[in-house]
Amino acid sequence: MKNIRLKNPMGMDDDQRMNALQSLIAGKMAAIYDPKTDCVDDINDADDIHHVVTSDGKTALGSKIIYQCGHGIVLVHDTYEATVSATWGPLSIAQDYDEDPAGYEMATSDFFWAARS
Repeated sequence: MKNIRLKNPMGMDDDQRMNALQSLIAGKMAAIYDPKTDCVDDINDADDIHHVVTSDGKTALGSKIIYQCGHGIVLVHDTYEATVSATWGPLSIAQDYDEDPAGYEMATSDFFWAARS
């Protein structure tokens, strides 16, 4: 996920960059909908995780899993809002999902509790 190889990324126009972002989101969505995905391994590859918690700080409601993908591309998987978004400079695209068969939400909750203990 993190090591994206694009041929001549600086020479790409906005349409080509948007296609690259769409391809990146499609790959993440395929991982989310695949129950065989090792989401813990995928989350370990993330550059940062921001947990969304209740006001008392005891319950994790979701997480934002952030991947710095190279060439200035940032992918954010938000389990609280159930969205995947990608940005590349001024370009941005997002997609919602309605199921999490791979278990990203549960895995990030486990990460939250592991960090608390």
